[in-house]
Amino acid sequence: VCTFLSKELGCTISFISNIENNRAKLNLCVLTYYAKLCNVTVDSILAAGESDTDSQKHSATRDAEVINIFHQFPPEEQDRILKVLKFPKNI
Repeated sequence: VCTFLSKELGCTISFISNIENNRAKLNLCVLTYYAKLCNVTVDSILAAGESDTDSQKHSATRDAEVINIFHQFPPEEQDRILKVLKFPKNI
């Protein structure tokens, strides 16, 4: 795998190995390539080292933001928003 990656990225096998063993930092080009190769987003790679507590804090912050925005709408609009959110995704 390191040989393939190094050839694709135009770098050495030892550089890839150093990245994978946390001895070197990724640049944006390498990070983007890894994300595409693994079919994930760059931010999911960057968040890979977060603890569950960090993820939970981020989730709680996002949830609070959504709730605050939601409560800015009048009750009729809130009902419409809920209907859209509950609408089946596989139609």
